[in-house]
Amino acid sequence: MKEQPQAFKLSAGGSLWLDLLRGLSAQAVVIGHGLFFCGLMNLETDPGIFVVQNFAVLLFFILSGFLITYSTAGKLVRTPGYGFSHFFIDRFSRIYTAFVPALVLVFLIDSWSIYLNAATYQYGAGYNPKTFVGNLLMLQDAPGVSLLLGRLTSFGSGRPFWTLSVEWWIYLCFGWLLLRVLRPARRRWYDALLLLPLLVIPAFNFWGGKGNGLMVTWLFGAVAYLLLAGHQLQKLRPQCYLAGALLFAALGALRFRETGQEYDVILAFAATGAVMTLLAYFQHTTWPRRLASAVRTNAAFSYTLYLLHYTVYDFLRSHLGDFFTPWTLLLAGFLLSNLLSLAVGLFFETKATRWVKNGLYRRFLPGA
Repeated sequence: MKEQPQAFKLSAGGSLWLDLLRGLSAQAVVIGHGLFFCGLMNLETDPGIFVVQNFAVLLFFILSGFLITYSTAGKLVRTPGYGFSHFFIDRFSRIYTAFVPALVLVFLIDSWSIYLNAATYQYGAGYNPKTFVGNLLMLQDAPGVSLLLGRLTSFGSGRPFWTLSVEWWIYLCFGWLLLRVLRPARRRWYDALLLLPLLVIPAFNFWGGKGNGLMVTWLFGAVAYLLLAGHQLQKLRPQCYLAGALLFAALGALRFRETGQEYDVILAFAATGAVMTLLAYFQHTTWPRRLASAVRTNAAFSYTLYLLHYTVYDFLRSHLGDFFTPWTLLLAGFLLSNLLSLAVGLFFETKATRWVKNGLYRRFLPGA
């Protein structure tokens, strides 16, 4: 039987828009945390201020929901027999190949920081072998874990690691539900039973959790893919996409003005609408070559940048904060975070990820 084409395919322009958003969101997290680290922003003195790093996390989950659903739908069309084992290898190689080096770097930098001046180190409760292993297992800040293992948070100064735990278990829950529970013609009762432990963290984050409903935010991105795949949004004029994006942006601005909260389901809905209407617009856009290259490069190490920047800023503030002005410290942290992440992430997020993925396929799915 002739293979059916995928309902929706990202164009070069659409893909670049998502890369731009991913890269800029990572940079926004760096700048946002830097402003707080350097004392240039304070929630106690500036209540209701827009915390850009929180909103950037919201965008990450929207993009994740869209891209994981898009990727899985494409694999189901192109790869006969695509199942949970394939899905797990795809997600494991993407998440862990960059996460493990970042975790090791956080350990090394924190160890150096403690050696230089242990009194300035603020994360002693999370700097221990149990927390390190717990982070490797993606159990940081997971509900119920503290009852069994005691407090288990992000390792050391890697404060952003908490979002990885949420995202990782959403991935596993989504993949298992789709590929082992819903899709097989012959359903097995134990597959549904095994779904229950995978549901714990996504369910906890459905309408609450540290990000106040990040599971719903992720689902907004997934549903957005389904809407785009249905072709309804692809038949409009470009002006309609831009007008729609402005309307969604206005809705988001009004919602934030009302609540003062970045982690908000209605704000997430508005952000999803703006992002996806602009995606529909950029599907038919050609980007200048140099701009496209810069966007791809920035996106290629954005994951590592997200993981490492907090540690860099903490180290600089702890040991050099008395020697620099706040703005100089902000700039130094921004540049050093980007340089370190570029040096590490550009390899681990691209070539190393492909090597790990291909190696796992050869080892566990040789016929795939």
